[in-house]
Amino acid sequence: MKSFLAALVSFLIMTVIFLRIDLGEFRRHLGGIDPLLFGLALAFFIPQVAVSAWRWRFMIDRWCRITLWESSVLILAASAINILIPSRVGDLCKAYFIARQGRLDIRRGMNVVLFEKYVDLASLGVVVLTGIACAGRMDSASWLGLAFALGMIGIFPVLYFVRLDRWVSHPKFEENRLLAKVKHFLVDSQTYLDEIKNDPKHVVGILAVSVFLWFLHIAQFHVIFLALHSEVPAFHIYRLVPLAILVGLVPITMAGVGTRDSAMIYFFAPYETASLVAGVGLFSSLRYFLPGLIGLPFMNKYIVAKPAASEGLAP
Repeated sequence: MKSFLAALVSFLIMTVIFLRIDLGEFRRHLGGIDPLLFGLALAFFIPQVAVSAWRWRFMIDRWCRITLWESSVLILAASAINILIPSRVGDLCKAYFIARQGRLDIRRGMNVVLFEKYVDLASLGVVVLTGIACAGRMDSASWLGLAFALGMIGIFPVLYFVRLDRWVSHPKFEENRLLAKVKHFLVDSQTYLDEIKNDPKHVVGILAVSVFLWFLHIAQFHVIFLALHSEVPAFHIYRLVPLAILVGLVPITMAGVGTRDSAMIYFFAPYETASLVAGVGLFSSLRYFLPGLIGLPFMNKYIVAKPAASEGLAP
């Protein structure tokens, strides 16, 4: 039911968008797209999946050894679930699928995924800061991006110095079953953070790969703008597209379709026509649906597979 409502909201928003833009101009933009640049934009999916898979493998390597192919399959299966579940919650399934095979404790897997998601947001903030710095001036979108970037990056020292296990030291956390689960999860969170803090090279590696990955994602958008013959300066793409991506994470639509498109049109209104940006918005949706469709067979493999006896759920 929730997925149906999200799809309905996406449909309504997209209907409003296409009622308000110049459809003739929109068709001309799509009809005149540069096929070579469009093909290059599609080719970006390969390194994006490969880098994401390598990062996931690297992040869990000390607890669970998987091949790059297995990691890639997990990434694609999670992409399939992300089509139906808002805010990319499907990424959490990477930990669940491995735990179901009895290869990784579910709490540790979830903590790795949550740290990965935080690093993604902080890395996206670095991309935004780069775009703002290159723009050389501040407007309302730049201030919004600056607040987001500094907020995300500012969480890092909190994770580094604040001990999460102290928040759940009260005896009441053991008296209630739900609170006990929360306590055990946060204790494992602190243990995980302690482990990676003791390995600075591991943290630096994760951060460097994540920043590179997001520059790769935004570069894909840059290529599609070029394919549609847009003359928007690159620094606007690097500071504004991440903000539209963040709006798309608001869990009210299917895979961000509609909210992300309307945000793109709003942020780029001073620099490009709504009809061209609507074309970029369609490609941004393709970025979610194409890996998801490729991942459908792999998702089925994990769902129908018989779980391991332990299911990786060690207390």
